[in-house]
Amino acid sequence: FDKELGDNGRGHKLLGACYFGPTYQIHVDFSLASNAERFRFTLAHELRHLSLHRKLKLEFESLDATARAILDGDEDLMPRRRKLQTPRNFLEWQANSYAAALLMPRATFGDELRKQQTAMGITRNVGVVWLTDGSGSQAELEETVRRLSGIYETSRTATRIRLEELR
Repeated sequence: FDKELGDNGRGHKLLGACYFGPTYQIHVDFSLASNAERFRFTLAHELRHLSLHRKLKLEFESLDATARAILDGDEDLMPRRRKLQTPRNFLEWQANSYAAALLMPRATFGDELRKQQTAMGITRNVGVVWLTDGSGSQAELEETVRRLSGIYETSRTATRIRLEELR
């Protein structure tokens, strides 16, 4: 966690790396030391690569990875919906989904959503986020996301996506 990982050759900063040989290693770029949310998500993402992808027979060149490693730039670690058009897209989707589930578990997320909505004075459809054309609806969503991201120590983007995933 104390190294600068450089870039991936396409102009994207490397934030994490998972090495499969000769020994298993995970690296997180030192630039994330001051960004706890991003650090935690990157570490969880790399843990998934290690736990799920270490036994796959990977074609590393087709994955934009080298030396028996998956090197993740900021574009790979974006917790967003992605089209699963390549093997790399699929591996990154798995790692991002795992990171979100590890950091914001389904078992507690719904209860915490209801708790925060109640604290905000929301009394209708507690446990569900409804968006309407009104500005109050958007403000309630933003406040809900802000509160949940603070509780789970995740970015607002990752928290918003987790809300969508869990419906």
